[in-house]
Amino acid sequence: MVGGTGFELVTSAMSTPTHRFKGLTNVNLQKLYQAYLQDRINTKGLTAASIATIECHFKMLLKACPDKFPTSDDMIAFLGTKTPGIRRRAFETFRAFARWLKKKGIMPEPWADIEKPRVPKSLPPAPSLEQVKSLFSYIDSHFEPNIALRNKAIIAVLIESGLRLTEIASVTSPNIDWQEHTIRVWGKGQKEGKAPFGDVSEALLKQWLSENKPISGDNIWGLSRNGIQIMLKRLKIATGIPSNAHSFRRAFASILRRSGVDTMTIKDLGRWESLEMVQRYTRSVTFQDSLKFYKAPLGH
Repeated sequence: MVGGTGFELVTSAMSTPTHRFKGLTNVNLQKLYQAYLQDRINTKGLTAASIATIECHFKMLLKACPDKFPTSDDMIAFLGTKTPGIRRRAFETFRAFARWLKKKGIMPEPWADIEKPRVPKSLPPAPSLEQVKSLFSYIDSHFEPNIALRNKAIIAVLIESGLRLTEIASVTSPNIDWQEHTIRVWGKGQKEGKAPFGDVSEALLKQWLSENKPISGDNIWGLSRNGIQIMLKRLKIATGIPSNAHSFRRAFASILRRSGVDTMTIKDLGRWESLEMVQRYTRSVTFQDSLKFYKAPLGH
């Protein structure tokens, strides 16, 4: 028994790339991955989704290499047939498996000479102002007035304040400072902070609160965190417009950046911990967007 798996320890002669997989077959791989998966379930408490992903990756690999344990060349060829996103995720699955094999003393880490695949960075979805207007028009025409008012108020606050999902689901009436135009929130790590809001949010909030009195201690929406999430997801399905708290938080940062607000100010307003996070959220802002606010250092 080695590492509780029942597999014999591979000899040191297999530590070189030429001999590492000599004598191993597809059957060995299947048994090893099943032992690995069971070990991960027992020790890591994998979710059903994670189990399904791992099984899917190994089934694809077993189909690609039906007669032998895949070498590095086999693995590279297999990964090369996949789209960038699947390639990256599959690589991470097999790398974790390979490290487990080494840790359990079953064999030297296979495929250690393969570099981590690079995935092209796509721009995260963030709705534009035009899309937000379309979203509001859809809401007005497909919901009864009171529900439409609530949904638009939630979206307006998300975009103008940059609130996270948990934060907007926790907004109560006492949290709102109408004079300062801020909302008191508790962000990541339960850090207390403030988030600004603009005229559109103010108008919608005041109308909503004048017509709907929240129960003391509850949030002002009458919707739970999951309820808000489901409402936004349904809007995305119906309109095709990115509609979730993260996309609206990106819109908050991107719209401010296109308006000429510097990244340090956006960082403070959005309560991000680093400028790198702001830059990640505003990757869709182009040189042409920034050029509008250029002022020659030496004047005209």
